[in-house]
Amino acid sequence: MAEYVKAKLQEARESLEAAEAELREAKSKVEVRGAAERAWGAAVQATDAPIYALKGRKPPSRFERRKALREPEEVEAVGRLGPGDRHMARCKPPRGAFYEGVVDREEVRLELEKARRCVEDVEGASRP
Repeated sequence: MAEYVKAKLQEARESLEAAEAELREAKSKVEVRGAAERAWGAAVQATDAPIYALKGRKPPSRFERRKALREPEEVEAVGRLGPGDRHMARCKPPRGAFYEGVVDREEVRLELEKARRCVEDVEGASRP
C-alpha cells in the first residue's frame, strides 16, 4: 500500500513539473489549457494517495473521491488541511480553462502554485 501512495505522489509531482514546463513554453491557448489540465491531474493524484492509504483502493469516481475526502477530515490533523475543500477548489479553474475555454495564463500559474502546495502538504502528511 505504501508503494502505491508513494507512486501516486511521484506521479503528482511529475504532472506538476510537466504543467509548469508546458505553461512556460506555451505559445497558444491550447497549450495553456493543457498545462491547466495537468495541474488538475496533479491535484487528483495527490488526493487519491491518502484515500488509498486509508481505504486500500482508489476512488472509482469524482463522487466517491469527494465522499472519501470527507471522512479523513474528521481526524483533526487532516481536517486542518481541508482536503475536500482544496480538492474542489483546485477543480474549478483548471477544468474551466480546459472545458470552457476560459484561458488566463496568470490564473493557471497561480493554480499551479496552489496545486504544488497541495501535493507538498499531502507528502508532508504522508511521512511517518
